[in-house]
Amino acid sequence: MLNPADVGQVDLLSLLRAGIPVELPGDRRLVIGVLRPDSPYRGKPLGTDHGKFGDNTQIFTIIRGEHMMAPRPETVLEAGDRLILLTTKAGLEGLKQHVDKW
Repeated sequence: MLNPADVGQVDLLSLLRAGIPVELPGDRRLVIGVLRPDSPYRGKPLGTDHGKFGDNTQIFTIIRGEHMMAPRPETVLEAGDRLILLTTKAGLEGLKQHVDKW
């Protein structure tokens, strides 16, 4: 039997870096991407949406340099921000215009 403590954060991050979505219950998945310079979300505060990309995707965590941060209304996304996103299968297609693979 696999002990969850044996899996650790590094393994999850390795899967995400490899472009492998982590499947979650309810047609949800975690994916990681790098915010594109031409994304309309670049340079704007997240506001009250707290990082929603449409109806199907929400920012779970922002990694900027060596720092990890939670999305807040005042957070301004920058090109090159690495984003851990919670999305659906339908949301994956819409992400291509905003993020590139890590």
